[in-house]
Amino acid sequence: AFASSYRTLSKDSTFTFIHEDGIGKIIVGDYHNTNSDRIKIEVDSECSISDTPITFSAEHLNQILLANKEFFNYKLSIAFSGLATIDFDDGIFKSTYYLIAIQK
Repeated sequence: AFASSYRTLSKDSTFTFIHEDGIGKIIVGDYHNTNSDRIKIEVDSECSISDTPITFSAEHLNQILLANKEFFNYKLSIAFSGLATIDFDDGIFKSTYYLIAIQK
């Protein structure tokens, strides 16, 4: 869902994670600009209560997902301190990538 959402928006877009009303949401597009195109994706999340949005580079995440498209099992973890990890595991190989939040 992320890759197709990313392709429909501008290449300089971001994605923002927010936890609202007990539901995790990834917003692809400029979350901080109300006059922009955005796509919301609801995701399973386990997190402490925080309504602070955390923004990352959508381009970097898209490149990571494309480079690891053969992996069917991956997990995106986001710390409210501003660090995201993407773990890929196919039973033989494991890889981990890190993204640092963009300050808006």
